[in-house]
Amino acid sequence: MSKGFHTVRDGPIPGLRLPRNAWAALERAGITTLDQLTAVVDRIEHVAALIGPETAHAIKAKVARVGRSTEPQS
Repeated sequence: MSKGFHTVRDGPIPGLRLPRNAWAALERAGITTLDQLTAVVDRIEHVAALIGPETAHAIKAKVARVGRSTEPQS
């Protein structure tokens, strides 16, 4: 399997698997927690350098999924 720039992997935010380039961009922007990412996810392509529209869409979808999985069950 490729270990390339777009290989999906775990990073500092548990449960969120993103391409290596996305993790690098988030790190450069100082985003290391789900709370930080959730606060800026709607404008992530403007906050983190080198995040293109496809990667931004993937991050938004995965943050929404991770957020739903951490909500308390009623």
